[in-house]
Amino acid sequence: SKINDQVGTIWNETKVNLNSSFVVSVDMYFGDTDFESADGIVFGLQRQSTSAGIQGGDIGFGGITPSIGVEFDTWQNIDFGDPEEDHIAIAKNGNLRHNTNNALAGPVQASANNPDIEDDAFHNVRILWDADSMKLSVFFDSDCEPRLTYFGDIVNDIFGGDPEVFWGFTSATGGRNSVHQVCLSFTTFLDGLRDTTITCGESIQLEAGGGVSYKWTPAVGLSDPNIANPIATPSISTEYTVEIIDDCGLSFFDDLWVNVDTDNCEFSIPNIFSPNGDSRNESFGLILEDGVSVDNYNCKIFNRWGEVVFESTNFSEFWNGTQKGEDATVGVYVYIISFDLGGIRYEETGDVTLLR
Repeated sequence: SKINDQVGTIWNETKVNLNSSFVVSVDMYFGDTDFESADGIVFGLQRQSTSAGIQGGDIGFGGITPSIGVEFDTWQNIDFGDPEEDHIAIAKNGNLRHNTNNALAGPVQASANNPDIEDDAFHNVRILWDADSMKLSVFFDSDCEPRLTYFGDIVNDIFGGDPEVFWGFTSATGGRNSVHQVCLSFTTFLDGLRDTTITCGESIQLEAGGGVSYKWTPAVGLSDPNIANPIATPSISTEYTVEIIDDCGLSFFDDLWVNVDTDNCEFSIPNIFSPNGDSRNESFGLILEDGVSVDNYNCKIFNRWGEVVFESTNFSEFWNGTQKGEDATVGVYVYIISFDLGGIRYEETGDVTLLR
């Protein structure tokens, strides 16, 4: 807010593991007036969670230790060794003074094109940590080259071998003030894939984001390995990895484990299908293990208005996603499937999502 000598911090309450790579993409607003507004924003990693540091030139990050921070500074503090232009730097242990051994990289001008980022506009900031190469990269606006890069063993050199840290943002005002805002666009921490469990024959739609193109491996069991949200129908438990490529051609990776529960697996009923002509998940019905058959079979599928769109008494006949000879509307349908198997009468009800 536009009040002097204030500190604000945002820390996620769940720790992240620095042995894994991450991507943070945010939009930052630094104010609308040069020379009279202060002080900036810091993206930080630290072990204290609820810490609030020192105001003014320390940008709410001062004194938080152990820590590493990416500083976006909009005020020149001569005693800190700040350059005249708005700048980016990487520092450790809550000390943003560039003339000490806590300075890890920078300072460099924040924007490649303008020394002033207090221009009443949001600026996209991307921070990438590559755990394998131990590289921390900072991108500003649409520039596809990093404005600042730091190579270092953050886990051991800064956090004493403990990879579990909190992440968040700090900001502050001093003798001058301005509005500072952070809007999350994509973070591996919040938007990453989550492990899941399905029954045999069931399908699940995978959801990735933050890129312009995608490549999933392995491709087995996927409707399309080159889209953000393929339908996965693995026959066995599988770990899927997605390579996400952004608009600068940079890649980052995420993965999830799809566990297939094989208990009582003589039959299964999918919850998603996509009759779009790609020869994958083209129809819906009762899926039986090889050599298994059922008696007294009946299948009815209803649309959202309760109309029957498909009915069959033949367990080998599947719904192809049409209604009265036309493609049925994409959406959720309700099924009732009943049959006898092994002397037991089953009546299965549920939802199935039709996609194309």
